[in-house]
Amino acid sequence: MNNSNFEFTVGRKIKNIESYGFAYSQIKEIHLPKHGETIKQSTFASCCSLQKVTLPKTIKILESYAFEDCSDLREVKNLNNVMVFNSSIFADCDSFVVRISFNNGKLFKENAFSSTNLPQKIEVKDCTFEKGALSSCRCLKTVIFTDEFKEDFIINNLFYNAKNLYQIVLNNKIRIIKQNAFKYTTLKKINLEEVEVIEAYAFSETKLTEISLPKVKSLGSSAFEKNFHLKRASFFGNKTLEEFPTYLFFSCDLESIIFPENLKVIGLKALFNCCFKEVRLPSTIEKLKESFIGNNEKLEYLEIPASVKFFEENCLGDLGARTKKGTKLVLLGTPKIEKTNVFYLNHQFFRLPEIHCLFKNRNNFAWDMIFLQQCFDFL
Repeated sequence: MNNSNFEFTVGRKIKNIESYGFAYSQIKEIHLPKHGETIKQSTFASCCSLQKVTLPKTIKILESYAFEDCSDLREVKNLNNVMVFNSSIFADCDSFVVRISFNNGKLFKENAFSSTNLPQKIEVKDCTFEKGALSSCRCLKTVIFTDEFKEDFIINNLFYNAKNLYQIVLNNKIRIIKQNAFKYTTLKKINLEEVEVIEAYAFSETKLTEISLPKVKSLGSSAFEKNFHLKRASFFGNKTLEEFPTYLFFSCDLESIIFPENLKVIGLKALFNCCFKEVRLPSTIEKLKESFIGNNEKLEYLEIPASVKFFEENCLGDLGARTKKGTKLVLLGTPKIEKTNVFYLNHQFFRLPEIHCLFKNRNNFAWDMIFLQQCFDFL
């Protein structure tokens, strides 16, 4: 084909156009045959002058990269008739916004709208998403999952790296948020009151400011890590969650937390590098894992209940070095020390020199730090 821009109408007798059929051409406008059902892979890839496409009303499937990098594309007629959207169909079509309904049983396959412009607001009804279907999508700010959405989960990586995402409204049927579903988004608002399972990294590095999880039964590692705007976390009324996993709230700006009623284990660095002033662990806690809390210069009071049976090695991390003078560590009971270096820093035992530490038994006797060390044989 020559380098001049032109309009093209595909003849009625042509039923299929092979993959890459018009790729890299200078075509400006194309009308496809009336009875075609599929646009093959990369058929119009990198047609940088293409502005207008008329799909047949019978269209059902768009294969991967069908219009990728058509940077001047403005209009695609009959797009809403498509039922199957494959990977990266409109990736890097900078001038085109995909305006379709998310209903009628449409299937959006893996990375279907990756790097694609979507409207600022969409309503999700009767459709199915595969992994990462809307990952790295552009412009999208608000998503409403209506009662017509049949799945009880948000699939892995669905909104991964969707940089403009602000608000999600879940219906009451959604119970599971899968791995990386909202990672690296700017999500600030979501209703999680009915959610029961949140998998690893699901909300890692978002802009959530507060969360409420009264029904959650299971949390994956790093589910909320590095949420630098997260101030409040509430598990009020939660009687099912028994463990905070590894790195759950690592490097969040948490100032307050209401713990689950039956929490038993706090995992590795689950509350590390937060901004608590006061932490009173619930009386159901049995095990504190390595560095579960630490690197908190604002901490003034930490209370560990008598229910704690095990302190893992280095469970308080660098707490002694990071907290300010006058901070109180209160131990209620006689926990078993799993390894001696509970307070361990730079391969040296240390005496928490700036922490006023009390050990209280059931008779409310109190000993100073030296006796506490002797009692647990720290040195």
